[in-house]
Amino acid sequence: MRLWIREAKKEDLNRVVELIQRTNQLNATVTRYSKNEVQNFYNSSNNHIYVANLWDKYGAYGLIGVIIVEKCDNKPEWIFRSFLFSCRAMGKTVEQNTLIYIKKEAKKKNIKKIISQYNKTDRNSAIEKVFKEAKFTPISTSGKKQEWIFKLNSKQDIEYDKWMKVIKKPLK
Repeated sequence: MRLWIREAKKEDLNRVVELIQRTNQLNATVTRYSKNEVQNFYNSSNNHIYVANLWDKYGAYGLIGVIIVEKCDNKPEWIFRSFLFSCRAMGKTVEQNTLIYIKKEAKKKNIKKIISQYNKTDRNSAIEKVFKEAKFTPISTSGKKQEWIFKLNSKQDIEYDKWMKVIKKPLK
């Protein structure tokens, strides 16, 4: 498996919107942002849109993951506005390895906490397992709206799964 994670480019935004509108099972917030809202995230200096592409020995899966993070004003924290993956990625630990990438990026930018909402539905319970495996801790779990947190420290060694190759440029 080859995983390419990067900040979104303008030409990715239509697919980002499509995934936000259509993804249910592996979608933490289940918030349906419009094209204009995604464009605003893209243009904002307080937000980053990360995208994940996947390949295996049979070929390309395409753009299968979207993570929109917002940097909190005056705090070294990121909040996930979106964390979602196409169901084509299920069972391949793409979500966990993408979280590792996000943790590494956060660490480079001196972020100390990553927080995600998890709006529980009858279809997205797999997200809870992803957060647990990624060592996120629930900080509020009452009802269907939950928050999960990961605290970073400078001594943590964060490594990808050995069988997942995270690449720096796309495969042809």
